Amino acid sequence: MIKYRLLPQQQMSRRVRGKLVLLAILMLVLGMVDQFTGILGPNWFMIWLALAAVAILWFYYALLMPRSAIHIAPGYLRLQGPLYGRKLSFKRIRTVSADKLDQHYPYEALTFSERPVLKQLHQKTCTFVELTRYPSAFKWRRWWFPRTMFGTRRKGLLCYVDDWMALSPDIESVRARYLATSSRDPRYERMTLVGRILAEDIEFT
Repeated sequence: MIKYRLLPQQQMSRRVRGKLVLLAILMLVLGMVDQFTGILGPNWFMIWLALAAVAILWFYYALLMPRSAIHIAPGYLRLQGPLYGRKLSFKRIRTVSADKLDQHYPYEALTFSERPVLKQLHQKTCTFVELTRYPSAFKWRRWWFPRTMFGTRRKGLLCYVDDWMALSPDIESVRARYLATSSRDPRYERMTLVGRILAEDIEFT
């Protein structure tokens, strides 16, 4: 299985986890001071509940968020989020091409929380996996994945990774190989020449 980590989620993880560590240290110091001074009075336990909540958030942003990735496996793509992942059959893919986030989400349409994360990526090229339609399992996709992962002009996935020029041919080659061996699927005949050639040599690690 080939894996490409998603850059927006990596960026979000880096931005948040350090702030949570600082907040946890401040709360811990306040809790320790309260042990000697009692400044929090009868509400002393609230600081420890808040510290536990911060620890849970740190676990999510520091350890689970970086798991977000696109996995390329024989027969399907897997969109993996921090807590949830779904498979996407190659038969649902129409094309794999280059695109940009600003073609789907103009900068002024981004929310204030999205802008710091996507500012550096907004006009950079990414891989766009166009779909014939979303699978039924993606009905609640925006509960689990950022809305900016999904195209607005066309159905599909906007995949920002470190090397989109490697991701695109990897998807095409594995997809071509799958369609070529799947009862000689007619969609194989519509694959690009590059995709067909790479399909002969792709190896999984």
